[in-house]
Amino acid sequence: MEKDFDSTHETYLTEEDENAGPSPDDKLPEGLAEALAAEVTDAVLYVEEAFSDVQADMTEFYKGELPGIREEDAEDNRSDFVSRDVHDAVAAYMPDLMRVFTGPEHVLEFRPNGQADEAYVEVATAAVRNIFENENDAWGIIHGGLKDGLIRKYGVATWYFEEQDTSYEKEYTGLDMDAMTVLLNEPDIEVVEMEKYDSEDPELVPETYDLTLLHKRSVKKYVVDLVPPEELLIARSARKADGKRFIGRRRSMPINELVAMGYDEEELKEFAGAGGDSQLKTNALTYERNPEGTNVGPERQDEGGKEVLYVEGFMEWLIDGRMQLIKACMLGNAYKVKSWEQVEAINLAVWTPDPEPHTPIGEALSEKSADFQKVNTEIWRGVLDSLQESLVPRTEVVEGQVNLDDAMSNELGALVRVRQPGMVRPISQPFVGQAALPLLSVIDQKREERVGAFRAADGLSAEAMQSSTKMAVAATITGSKAQKELMARNFAANFLKPIFRGLLRLFVENQDKAKTLRIAGNWVPVDPRGWNAELDMDVNVADAMMPVEERLQKLGAVVQKQESILQTLGPVNPLVTMAQYATALQDLTRLAGFRKADRYFKQVDPNWAPPAKEPQPDAAMVLANAQVKSLELNDNLKLEESSAKLNHEREKMKLDDDFRRDQLAQEGLLKQAEIEQKYGADLTAKRLQIEAEVNKHRDGLVADAFNTANAPAPAPTMMQEGGASDAINV
Repeated sequence: MEKDFDSTHETYLTEEDENAGPSPDDKLPEGLAEALAAEVTDAVLYVEEAFSDVQADMTEFYKGELPGIREEDAEDNRSDFVSRDVHDAVAAYMPDLMRVFTGPEHVLEFRPNGQADEAYVEVATAAVRNIFENENDAWGIIHGGLKDGLIRKYGVATWYFEEQDTSYEKEYTGLDMDAMTVLLNEPDIEVVEMEKYDSEDPELVPETYDLTLLHKRSVKKYVVDLVPPEELLIARSARKADGKRFIGRRRSMPINELVAMGYDEEELKEFAGAGGDSQLKTNALTYERNPEGTNVGPERQDEGGKEVLYVEGFMEWLIDGRMQLIKACMLGNAYKVKSWEQVEAINLAVWTPDPEPHTPIGEALSEKSADFQKVNTEIWRGVLDSLQESLVPRTEVVEGQVNLDDAMSNELGALVRVRQPGMVRPISQPFVGQAALPLLSVIDQKREERVGAFRAADGLSAEAMQSSTKMAVAATITGSKAQKELMARNFAANFLKPIFRGLLRLFVENQDKAKTLRIAGNWVPVDPRGWNAELDMDVNVADAMMPVEERLQKLGAVVQKQESILQTLGPVNPLVTMAQYATALQDLTRLAGFRKADRYFKQVDPNWAPPAKEPQPDAAMVLANAQVKSLELNDNLKLEESSAKLNHEREKMKLDDDFRRDQLAQEGLLKQAEIEQKYGADLTAKRLQIEAEVNKHRDGLVADAFNTANAPAPAPTMMQEGGASDAINV
C-alpha cells in the first residue's frame, strides 16, 4: 500500500480506508528518509564518476569519433580518417542477437512450480508473450536494450501497470428509434444532448433523433519501457541489481505528468526550477547521445511545463524485525520522500554484456574494441598521409626566381612562371604505407579474437577457404557462435526474464476479468486470477542460435522419423501423437520463413484420437455366424417358395370355385328347364333351395382356401452346441 507523507516525514496520509491500512498517526520508520537521501546522493556520484564519462566515450567511438578530439582541432592537410572498429563489432553481433529474440523460436517459457501449475503454464507463456509483443514495442525494447548494453555498458528496462480512462464526444444525426436504442444500449455511454424531430406523417416517415453521446473507456495496460542508461542509479556497494542495497531511476518530469500520477500541483511547484532538471542535462552521456536535446528548449511559461527531478528507488529496510523491500518516490535535489510502499520485487531489469562477479555492472563490447579503434585510426592515418605525400609531393622553388602564387596553385595544367628553367622541382616522397598494411591484418585478427566477431564466420572469402582446413573453418564458426550464444543467454536471463516475470505478476494482480488474447491464431479469453504469479522461467537460446539451414535439416529429419512411426504404428502409438506431428510441421513452416503456419497446418488437440474401430471377432464365431446366416437365407428361400405355392393353390382354388359355381348354375338352369318341360310344374321354391346349397358350398371352399394360405410357417430347429443344424423342418 502506498503512503503519502507530510512535510515533516513523521506521519503519512493514506488514500485507502483506515481499516485497510495504518492510521494517520503511524510514523515513518525511523531513519528511512535520511537513509534514502544518502543512498541516492551517493548513487548519483557513483554513476557520474564511474560510468557516465566511459559511456559517453564509447558512444563517440561507436559514432566514428575519437573522444576528446574535435574535427576542427585536426591538423591541416592531414588525414582525419577514423576507424569504426566499435561500430563494426556491434554491427556483427546485432543481427544474430535480434534473430534469436525476434525469430520463431520461444527462448523464454514459464515452467510450473508444482503440479497445479501444469494446467495453465503454456497459456501463461503465450499470454505474457502476447502482451510483450503486441501491446508493447517489443522490437524497439530488445533492439535498444541490446545496443545500450553493447555500447554503453548496460541496458535498463522497467515495467508497470496503468489503467487509462479516456472519453470522447460524438454526434449522431437522423437516427430512427431502433438505431438510437442500439447506441444507448452500448456500455459506458452517457447522453450529453438529445433532440427529437417529429414527422408530418408518422406512418410513412418515422420520427428521428439527433444525439450527442459521451463514450467512456477504461483500458488496462501492461507497459514495458526502455530506460536511458544515465537514468539508472545504483549503490556502489551493490553486488547485484536486486535492490538489496539501493537501485533506482531518476527522471526529469513536467509537473503536469506528476499531477496525473496523483501528486499535489501546488506542492510540486516548490521543486520546479530548483536545478532538478539540470542534473540529467549536464550528464556526459545525455549530451553525447543527443547533443541537441540538452540545449535550451522552448521557455514554457505555464507552470505545468516546468520540470521536477523525480526519483524512484528500491532498498531493503528493517520493518517489524524483518528486512523488507520497499519502494520510495522522491522529489527535488534534496530527494524528499513523498510516498513509499512495501513491494515483492523491483520493476527494473539491468543487463551487462560481460558481467563481473560480485558487481552489478561489467564490461561493454565497445570497451573491448575501443583501443583497437585508436591503433587502427593512427595506422590508417599514417598510411593515407604517406599516400598523399607520394601522390602530391611538396615543391622546391628558388626564392626570387619563381612566381609563388603560380607555384602554390593546385590547378591542374596551370602555368608556373619562372625567371629561368630549373627553378622549380618536386620533392619526391616514396609511398611507405605498404609496410604498415600487414600490421592492420594482425590487429584485425586480434580484435576478432577478443570480441568474438569473426568475419570468416559470417561469410568466408575465397582466400580464407583455400588457406584454411575444414576443421579450422568449423572451429572459427564455433568460436564466434559460442561467444554470441553466451551473450544471448546473459541478455535473456538478466533482461528479458525479469520483464516476463514482472508482466506475469502484474497480469495476475490487476486483471479482474478474462482478457481476450490472440493465441496460436485464435482469440481466446484468458483469466489469470487463479494463477501462480511467481512462476519461474526456462531460458533456451541454443536452438535459436543454430543456423536456419541446419535447423531446417534437423527438423526435417525429425518430421520424416515421425511420419515413419505413424505409418508403422498408426496414429495411436506410444511414441508420436498427431499433435506432435502437427507442431513439427508448423515449426518447419516458420523456419522456412512463413510466419503464419496455421495457414498450412491446423493446430491439433493433444487429446485427439481417431474413431475407435470395432474389435476383430474370433474366427470360429465368424464361421458360426456365416453358417447361421446361410441357414437363415435357406429358410427364407423355402418360406418364399412355400408362400408362392400356397398363393398359386389359392388362386387355382378360386378359379376352380368360380368354374364350379358357373357349372352348377348352368346345370341348375338345365335341370329346371327339363323338369318344367317334363312336369310343367312351378319349381320356384325348389330353385331357391338349390341356390342356397350352392352358395353354402362355395362359401365353404373359400374359407378352406383362406385358412390354408394364412397358416403359420413351422419354426426352424435350434442350433446344437458346437455347430449349426443341417436342416430346417417346415
